[in-house]
Amino acid sequence: MVRKKSGTLREEKREKSMKLLMKPLMYFLLGLKVIFASIAIVIRHIMAAIIALFRLIKPFLEVINEAFVRIYRNVVYKIGTLFPIGIRKKLGNLLLYSGITQTPENMLGLTFVYSVVFASIAFVITTLLKLETFFVTLATISAFLLVWIFVYVVILVIIDKRTESIEKFLPDVLSMISQNMVAGMTPYNAIWAAARPEFGPIATEFQNVARDTLAGISLEEALYRMSERVKSQRLKRVVSLMVQGIRSGGELPKVLQEISLDIQKEQNLIRKLKVETTMQAMFIAFALIIGAPLLFAASLQFIKIFSKIMSTVDVSSLSAMSTTSIIKLSPLPITSEEFYIYSVATLIISGFFGSLLMGIMRTGRLTSASGVSLIPLLIVLSLIVFFLINAILEQFFGAIIT
Repeated sequence: MVRKKSGTLREEKREKSMKLLMKPLMYFLLGLKVIFASIAIVIRHIMAAIIALFRLIKPFLEVINEAFVRIYRNVVYKIGTLFPIGIRKKLGNLLLYSGITQTPENMLGLTFVYSVVFASIAFVITTLLKLETFFVTLATISAFLLVWIFVYVVILVIIDKRTESIEKFLPDVLSMISQNMVAGMTPYNAIWAAARPEFGPIATEFQNVARDTLAGISLEEALYRMSERVKSQRLKRVVSLMVQGIRSGGELPKVLQEISLDIQKEQNLIRKLKVETTMQAMFIAFALIIGAPLLFAASLQFIKIFSKIMSTVDVSSLSAMSTTSIIKLSPLPITSEEFYIYSVATLIISGFFGSLLMGIMRTGRLTSASGVSLIPLLIVLSLIVFFLINAILEQFFGAIIT
């Protein structure tokens, strides 16, 4: 009995001690809860005040934004008007072929602004890196010119993609127009019904032809206007044949069907040519990605090894001893650092022109999307292979020399 009482007394003491310890902890947790709740209330009131303030000043911000955008557009347009009229006309034709709705003045002004911004960034970075004046000037001019080159290439690629899409669906659209006219539709209804959205840009162009004919313009004139909006010799030939068929009094549905069949035969021949030129394109890609980096890396290691050997040899004494000999020793006229820069520059240039050459072989166009899209890929892969092979050869020959 005594033992049971002592046990219960101990348990009661433990419970009392636990209660004494839990009370401060509970008060502490309650205090934290009150503090966090107060902070949350304060943050909520601050956010409500900020939202209310933003709602008040939002109209003023919109007015300021509109005014800034208007001023910016006017400045960009004024900059674009400073360029010669010939450049603006040529750019206007390119924008018309690409389907871009920007005016040439706005495009020139925007390009000039971006080129100045990127040139300034290049100048600041090269200045902070404390490079020589020549490299600072070179980087600034290169950044300025690269923006113009990039915009020009992008426009040419857009034109090529649009022309390719139009020529791809052209026989299908002509065949559908012919079938619609055979079914009894008028030329306007036949063209409008054939201009389906899944045909892409060619559908938009034929819709414009239908609108022009509805507005009172003759079908011949509407077709000629369409051919002027697309940079495609194939489309121009098709329009010429259609107009000749209309003027000669021939049946337009039959003419369209024959033109569609001829275009399909031509496209089949182009596909066969692409298949036949695949091996040549792969050979060029192999030479750019594997062959050239391997040769440059091996040559770089040869220069490093030979320079290291010549640094341990007294060339002047050997040259004096070999005056009567056929073989004469002299240090290399190029250092390994100079050849390294030359190799990287050559790989970049080779990748650029090699990609364009592959595009010409595949599509027959200099600015084809298939060729231009390969430029960054080939350049990056060739440089990575060059760096890897150079590191491997440096480890191998470095272990042999030491």
